[in-house]
Amino acid sequence: MRMARRGFTLIELLVVIAIIAILIGLLLPAVQKVREAAARMKCQNHMRQLGLAFHNHESSFGTFPAASRTRVVPNGSGGTRTVNAYWGVQILPYIEQENVRTLYNFDNNNRDQINRDVVAIPIQIMVCPSVPTANRLTVIPGSNPAFSGAATDYAATAGVATHQYSKGFVTNPNPIGTSAPPGIIGLGNDNPARITDVTDGTSNTMLIAENGGRPENWVAGRLNPASTVSLGAWAEYNAFLVRGFLPDGSSAPGAGGGGPCMVNCNNNYSIYSFHTGGANVLYGDGSVRFFRNTASATVVAGQITRAGGEVVDEN
Repeated sequence: MRMARRGFTLIELLVVIAIIAILIGLLLPAVQKVREAAARMKCQNHMRQLGLAFHNHESSFGTFPAASRTRVVPNGSGGTRTVNAYWGVQILPYIEQENVRTLYNFDNNNRDQINRDVVAIPIQIMVCPSVPTANRLTVIPGSNPAFSGAATDYAATAGVATHQYSKGFVTNPNPIGTSAPPGIIGLGNDNPARITDVTDGTSNTMLIAENGGRPENWVAGRLNPASTVSLGAWAEYNAFLVRGFLPDGSSAPGAGGGGPCMVNCNNNYSIYSFHTGGANVLYGDGSVRFFRNTASATVVAGQITRAGGEVVDEN
C-alpha cells in the first residue's frame, strides 16, 4: 500500500511566511543603516578631496580660491567687460577635471550660452550620495535663454548672517560692527584668503559644509514643493552667509528671520544634510568632521568665522 505524501498545510505555510516577514523586517533597518554609513563615508571622502584641492590651489597661488575671480576681457565691440569664475570652476584642475576645465570658456561667464553644456556636466565629487534626488539640475541665474547647471551638495561657508547676531541667536565676545566676520571663503570678488588670514586656526574654521538637496527646498527632513533654493550649481557662486532657523525649519519673526538651529533645519543657505544626527563639514586644515544637529548657533558660528576671536567647542 502506497503512503500518501504529506504537503504543507495552509497554517504551516502562513507561519513560514510570517517568520520570513519578521526576519525581513528585522534585517531591513540594519541594511539601511549600512547603506547610510557607506554613503556618509563616501560623502566625507568627497569633501576630503575638495579639501586637498583647496590646499593644492593654495600651494600654487598662495591663497585659497576666492568665491569669485574676475577678469576683464574684450566684449567684441571694441570695449571690455568683466567675467567671473567661481570657486567650483577654479578648483577643476585639482579634482581631476582638467577635461571639464578645457571645455569651460574663461572669457565668458557661467551664464553665457557658450558655457551652457559644460556647466551641465555632473561632477561626482561635488555631490553626496545620501541626497534622495540624483542628477539634479538648477537654473543658472542670468542665463538668457535660461539653462541649468549640474547641482552640488557642498557650499562655502562665507560667514554668518548678521541677523543671527543682532537677534541674539549668536553671541560673540567681540563687536562685529555692521557685518559679521567672514569665513575662509568670504563674499565678494577677488578677495581670497591666505592661511595667515585664518587667525582662529584652520583646524578650528569651516571651509565647506554640506548644503544638500538644492534646488529643492528641504525643511526639517521634508520636501517643501512650494519653494526652491538658488545658486546650487557647482559652477555657480555657491558661497553664502549661513542662516539660522527655528527647530521646525521656519524663520523667526521680523526682518531677516533667523533662529537657533543652523544644522539640518532648512537647506535655504544653511548647513543641511540627509545624514541622521548632523552634517559633514570640511575644515581649513583638510579634515572632515561630523557636526551634530544639537550644536548651538553660537558654537556653529564660532567655527565658521576665520578671525572672529571666538573660543568654542566643536560641538
